[in-house]
Amino acid sequence: MSVQTLNIPPGVPSDGNVRVDFVPDGGLADYTAPSAAEVAAATAQNLSCHLFGIGENATEERKEKRRLCSVQKYELLGSTAYTIDDLSYVYDVQNPESLTHEAYAALVPGTTGFLVIRWGIASGVAPAAAQVVDVYPVRLGAQRKQAPEENDELTTLQSLVVTGDKVTDVELAA
Repeated sequence: MSVQTLNIPPGVPSDGNVRVDFVPDGGLADYTAPSAAEVAAATAQNLSCHLFGIGENATEERKEKRRLCSVQKYELLGSTAYTIDDLSYVYDVQNPESLTHEAYAALVPGTTGFLVIRWGIASGVAPAAAQVVDVYPVRLGAQRKQAPEENDELTTLQSLVVTGDKVTDVELAA
């Protein structure tokens, strides 16, 4: 009797290997084909070390159908709506020029732009050509300062809405 060998692929560590940048409107010539230079431009803000996490959700419409000749129903998938969980990040209103306050200052409520998320490369590595990213056109909601907790940091929560088509697994241009 032979034992089948399983070929189990290794996983990609998540800790420290996600980068999130916010690029304001006008920062990407074509958001379906962003360049590394646009994502790393002075107008963009690297949020990776400010955020406590990033999460995507999707809801797909379903419709039941039944053909005249059939006694069984089946389903069709319809449109997909993407959402991003509220952003949770640190801030320091007493020191507006500090590194701690950069995300709070950049993510102005009502602003539109793009979240560019890169998975699987250390967050400190600069955006470069051929790296694969997801791009979400977004509008930022209100910043809501959270109740302070003992032995913790001051944080804010900010809602955002996805305002257009998500671009998935696109390579950054040079």
